[in-house]
Amino acid sequence: MKKNLVKIFAIVMSAVSCSCSSVDDEAPVMESRSDVEVITDADCVMLKSRTSQDLEWKQILKFKDYASYERVVAQLQEMDENQRMDYFEQLGFEGAYLILKKADAELDEIFDDDTIDSTEFSSKLEEIKAKYSEVLSFENEMEGDVTPHLKFNDPEKELVGSAEGFVVIGEEIVEPQDGIQPLGEIVKTCEVSVKNGDYKSFLSVGRIGIYFAFKTQTYKKKFLSIKRDTNCGHDAYLEISDRTGVRISEIIKTKTGEWKLNLRGDEINGVNVTVKIVDFSCTRNPDNKASKTFENIVMK
Repeated sequence: MKKNLVKIFAIVMSAVSCSCSSVDDEAPVMESRSDVEVITDADCVMLKSRTSQDLEWKQILKFKDYASYERVVAQLQEMDENQRMDYFEQLGFEGAYLILKKADAELDEIFDDDTIDSTEFSSKLEEIKAKYSEVLSFENEMEGDVTPHLKFNDPEKELVGSAEGFVVIGEEIVEPQDGIQPLGEIVKTCEVSVKNGDYKSFLSVGRIGIYFAFKTQTYKKKFLSIKRDTNCGHDAYLEISDRTGVRISEIIKTKTGEWKLNLRGDEINGVNVTVKIVDFSCTRNPDNKASKTFENIVMK
């Protein structure tokens, strides 16, 4: 009997051990803390003497070497928003990523407040803009769009950079590099949309230059202002055909932005095309979908 109890205990402990291992395997495994650290103001004074840049950071991440930097960036790119925020909070680092998230959350508060009138809304909006003016920009192409964004365009430094987008790798101060530049505003020809709460999502089809293109975006309005959800994902199937048949088909899985299609206006046989959009949705509510077919479309 005693031997049987020992066996049962061993089996139970083995199962618990396996279960714990399984859970640990699913959690993100981050770079060793010894390979990445937060540098404070005092450390920055020493580092500023090694560059002619006039840096205004409060905190900056220092990586042991480029391999450590690349691993941390790759790991963060695989995380969701909550996991990233938890990581930075545990590290005690408030850089570009957290600053942008905080500003976005503060804007959400006033956009969602049904008790304020237009005057109070405008006043609170200006307070937020002034609070983050040294780090963020609230200027956008769309009229009335006050969605905050960083003053540099480097996807990696947007994750791990200081407020100004700097990191230290080894003993080298690394600046943000220009990332992919916007393609330009789309000339819209046709569009579908879905509404989820206060947010409305759009898939617009038209052209950028001589190329067919599409644009996806999700935003909400309050009075004369617009705030986009830049983290929202969009899904759809897009098909463009002319009298000879289907010329291009695209499975869309994007966030906010504009994308050129590999089809030029001068390649179309005949003036008119058919644009078919199937099951357009956003990640705010993937079950809410819209489909529409547009006949005899002329690219403007």
